[in-house]
Amino acid sequence: MWMKPKQPIVCYGKEVAGTSHVPLSPEIQRKLATARTGDTKTSNFVVTYQGFTQQARDAFQKAVDIWETILVSPVDIHVTAVWTPLATGVLGSATAGTFYANFDGAQQLNTWYPVALAEKMAAKDLNSPDDIDIIAQFNSSNSSWHYGLTGSTPAGRYDLVTVVLHELGHGLGFLDSYNIENNVASVGLVGTGIPVIYDLGIENGGGQNLFLTTQSGTENLRTQLTSSNLFYNSPSVKAANANSSAKIFAPTTFSSGSSIAHLDESTFPGGTVNALMTPQIGTGESNFDPGNIVKGMFADMGWVFTYINHQRLPNIEDVNAAHVVKAVITTDVGSIASPTLVYNITGTDISVPMTATAIPNEYQATIPSTGVATTYNYYIKVNDNQNRTYTKPGKRSTPGAGVVQTYFRFETGEDTKAPIVSHTSPGFALPSDTEVIISAVISDNIGIASAVLNYSIDGVDQPEIDFALQTPQEDSVYHAVIDLGTGKPIGTVIRYKITVTDNSSNSNQKILPNSDLFEIKIEGLGQPVSTYENDFNTPTTDFFGNGFSITTPSGFSDGAIHSEHPYINGAGFTDDQRELIYQLKSPIIVNESDAFIVFDEIALVEPGEAGSVFGDEDFYDYVVVEGSKDDGNTWTPFANGYDARAYSDWLARYNSAVTGGNSTAVGTPSLFKNRVIDMLDKFDPEDTVAIRFRLFIDMSASGWGWAIDNLKIQTDITAPQLLHNHIDYVTAGSSTPQLRVLARDAVGVNSLSIAYAKNGETEQTLDATNFSDNTFVLPTGTLAAGDELNYRFIASDEAGNETVLPSTGYFSMKGVSFSAVVNQYSNTFETTTNDFVGGFFEIVKPTGFSSTFLKTKSSYANGFGLDSTSSYISTLIKPIRIAASNRLMRYDEIVIVQGQSSAIQ
Repeated sequence: MWMKPKQPIVCYGKEVAGTSHVPLSPEIQRKLATARTGDTKTSNFVVTYQGFTQQARDAFQKAVDIWETILVSPVDIHVTAVWTPLATGVLGSATAGTFYANFDGAQQLNTWYPVALAEKMAAKDLNSPDDIDIIAQFNSSNSSWHYGLTGSTPAGRYDLVTVVLHELGHGLGFLDSYNIENNVASVGLVGTGIPVIYDLGIENGGGQNLFLTTQSGTENLRTQLTSSNLFYNSPSVKAANANSSAKIFAPTTFSSGSSIAHLDESTFPGGTVNALMTPQIGTGESNFDPGNIVKGMFADMGWVFTYINHQRLPNIEDVNAAHVVKAVITTDVGSIASPTLVYNITGTDISVPMTATAIPNEYQATIPSTGVATTYNYYIKVNDNQNRTYTKPGKRSTPGAGVVQTYFRFETGEDTKAPIVSHTSPGFALPSDTEVIISAVISDNIGIASAVLNYSIDGVDQPEIDFALQTPQEDSVYHAVIDLGTGKPIGTVIRYKITVTDNSSNSNQKILPNSDLFEIKIEGLGQPVSTYENDFNTPTTDFFGNGFSITTPSGFSDGAIHSEHPYINGAGFTDDQRELIYQLKSPIIVNESDAFIVFDEIALVEPGEAGSVFGDEDFYDYVVVEGSKDDGNTWTPFANGYDARAYSDWLARYNSAVTGGNSTAVGTPSLFKNRVIDMLDKFDPEDTVAIRFRLFIDMSASGWGWAIDNLKIQTDITAPQLLHNHIDYVTAGSSTPQLRVLARDAVGVNSLSIAYAKNGETEQTLDATNFSDNTFVLPTGTLAAGDELNYRFIASDEAGNETVLPSTGYFSMKGVSFSAVVNQYSNTFETTTNDFVGGFFEIVKPTGFSSTFLKTKSSYANGFGLDSTSSYISTLIKPIRIAASNRLMRYDEIVIVQGQSSAIQ
């Protein structure tokens, strides 16, 4: 199984006085010299550069050359190197491109290995050959880089060769999965609880292995991670460190991306031989050797390896046959010792030396038969010339249980067990599809004799198709391909079943489905429409797809589109991922305006890593709404996909119940949120666009899924626009002015009215006679000084969308008597004043301020005047006589308004 990358390990710079240099060890110098004369390299890095200058590339290659002489691997190591601005003080960061566990050769099971190390141990590519094995970033904003290749780094400069050597070390295996977030300590990648191989070497000052003795979520783990008292213990590390474990960086304040994943800075200071993998690299410091501690650590993780190539024994029905166990054993270190077969029949391990056969490097031993039906357990072990022990299969480390050897198991005797078959029907195909691939995961304890697909098209039986085992074979994925010629017409129905027979004497069978047949319908697009609306409270055939249905789950009061709850993760499916799709049959002709897709939804799907965005490797599961204008051949997201992080209560619900890394939390109607998508963001007016909802699922965690209700596409959701030039005051004794309002709506205004009240009297309503341009004459007479008329407009369209202007409260019009002219005026606004008039200003003391002042009401509205602009005015009702001198107006102010189109006067 595999896992996406963890957050990168970060390297910081520090300014130090002077310079220091750790040169290449004599061994590395010798290997580099022989490599230059044409000797074959022991490993090969393939680097893809992004943004690097030539001098930076040269420095990077120098570090690559060093690692290539240290490591032995039959598989290319693909590195993506990015020259990009990083945070101040950061020199670089790196992580593995992905992680693998339980691969052939893994010495620790249920343990994540960085992909470059896993591929070295498996002796083959585990990801695609060109996939990223290590991704590293380097700070292009750092103006103090030294690009030299000799290690003569000037004071005040950071040596790029040293930093690259350091970051590649992280990507190769010097990285952990420990973390403290919200004061809670944990171990395991992406909440799986499964450690990385580096984690298993960490112990506390008392010699207790941290992973085996300390549980995630405990105060003890948090204390240990910040104890400044953690060490790395492995045989080769102790041999390189005077028989002592090596202290690692565990400061009292946990630093994510730095703590645990470095050697201790004070124990291994700059300029000493093991300082390369400490958390900070100083100015003037160059180090061209990882040091024997790190090389020993890597050797014991698996970078120095002994291969035990063995085909495990299958179940057989013959109870009398002898069981010969063979293995080809090779090593990186020259010789092996004591190849041994250990088997267990009765509960006691029995060790048998394995002897060489005539085939080079092959050894064998025999497990005697019991003559009766029996379950046999066995493993193979061997030592290298450094006394490291390797086993096949590997061991398993479990907190509280310790390190346990695992066994291969096989059975003899009559087989009555049917094959195991896992399959999800694709559900639909398109008229343009020329084939349909039926994929199934098939396994059996004896072996598969046959796997066939029986199917019919529109009720006519077709010749059966044999399933073919796909590569890699250990994934047990089989494919059968239904040939559709040039395509089938809409409405065609393919019905099928899968029959698998094992190799036993009983020919045990598994038929899927257990009853009835799987069904695939040829679905096509219907006639384009301009609008679509559905509350899903009654059955509909408007959609097709897989993994979705229109249903009413427990706890919901009416129907909606629901994905499977909970959804199944992608493990075991093609590329270890799945897609659930629900497509609207009728394409939509995109409007020139108001081209909105509106729906209510709940999306409890696995959240990506903090800071990840749609398209990132660590975005994980997501939901997305997509459109196609070429009949579904290509799809474009209307907007970025999203996950449970889209809303805080979604994320809280997802995380409220997690078992084995999977969320068991259930969605409820209270979690529905409204989403509005504008098709014009990605498509043009008059485009004919097919629409689908897609849930992408990777192979790791899973959750409740996605629900979609009250779907509206290009229905009228836009309320009328109201425009009005508001009036702040009239001179006392004036008649109430006429109030003009314009109403605009793409579909049509259905009603328009004004609600008003004078001096706090009961609110009255007056309906308009013209719904698009109406002038209201209110029966409120004159406004005396101190009178206040509050009013607002209400309009609705034929779809029931309503607009109120202003959106909250009322316009306020006052009767005002200006005072006698004064020579000067001042006001600190610390007490209430009636010296100003204007309904969009107030005298307040906002939070964070120590005094009161005159300010616009927050937040001020967009312009709504007859020309779509507005002026918000506060008028001093005391006229000022302009003096012959001292004609200045002074005041303190804060202005936060939109630039260019807004202004203060």
